[in-house]
Amino acid sequence: MATNVLPTNWNPRLALEAAEMTQIKKSEMDYRLSKMMVDYLHSSGVINKRDRDKAINKLLKVYEPIIGMLEAEHGK
Repeated sequence: MATNVLPTNWNPRLALEAAEMTQIKKSEMDYRLSKMMVDYLHSSGVINKRDRDKAINKLLKVYEPIIGMLEAEHGK
């Protein structure tokens, strides 16, 4: 039977910082991929410029606060 033993050099503060940095990077990547898709739809003529601008504003409302809040917390 295996037991869950933490390594002796495990630091909860560093683990939390690493998790938060991972969340910042994930949110940034999600935003970039979503923006690329919106730009592609616009360049393909599927959506017009007004719809593109609305979609990008929605993306910014979702992702900017997450990234900004986490970065402000850690001075990154």
